[in-house]
Amino acid sequence: KDLVVTWEDDEARLKNYVLPSIGKMAIGDVRPKHLVEIFLRLRKEGRLAPKTIHSIYGTTKAIFRDAYVDDLIQTSPA
Repeated sequence: KDLVVTWEDDEARLKNYVLPSIGKMAIGDVRPKHLVEIFLRLRKEGRLAPKTIHSIYGTTKAIFRDAYVDDLIQTSPA
């Protein structure tokens, strides 16, 4: 299998693992505790490799960083 992560991979992982928990929230309502809960749950479930979880976190963090840069949120929860 190709080891390069594509935007399609990132999108699928966000849809499968992040958005079910925070997808209906306004971006400004997401708090660090929400993200901590998501990533602790992913680790405890043990279905994903640590590298995959780290990749999902990196993508999530980038989304909130970009939202901050674009003045959509006051602080990033990630």
